[in-house]
Amino acid sequence: MSTLKQDRKAAFKLLDQSFREEIIPILEDVEFQPTMFSTHRFGMDGHLEYNFVSLQNSLTLDLLRFVFDDVGLSILAYDNRIRLSRNIYDLSFFEGKEGLEFHLMPFVSTEKDIHRWVPIPFLWIPRLYKVKGDISEGAVQKSVDKVIADLGGDLKYFEIIRSEWDREHKPLVLDVDTLT
Repeated sequence: MSTLKQDRKAAFKLLDQSFREEIIPILEDVEFQPTMFSTHRFGMDGHLEYNFVSLQNSLTLDLLRFVFDDVGLSILAYDNRIRLSRNIYDLSFFEGKEGLEFHLMPFVSTEKDIHRWVPIPFLWIPRLYKVKGDISEGAVQKSVDKVIADLGGDLKYFEIIRSEWDREHKPLVLDVDTLT
């Protein structure tokens, strides 16, 4: 007989595996790639976090961050857009850079949560990408599949996420020549 702790650990592992197998290809389709910044995480490194980057154009860097919460069995997703001080035509420009600036103020102040909206007439309530219900071995697969399908469905239409960010924020400018 398994314990609740073992069930939660197995559910968390399944959530990570499903993310790697199904979400990463979707992100590649919408032109994101794993981060090259040395201070950004990609997978297990103390805690589970994945960072992705994309050049929307030569002056705009998109950053996506996915943080896995093992207690709540959820994926927290964040989007940010940074205006670059000069044209950068290839992400290889950032190879060997730390990218720590993106996790500090003022840049972190423009991060936007990505979540599903629960449509209730005259009210929109955000809903997390969270494994719900029974986490026993048999039931967890269905719940993880739903979380991954919801997240993947939203990310396929990344232009909507970008336009929501643009309505709420103005990109901060990063002097690319000061990146360490």
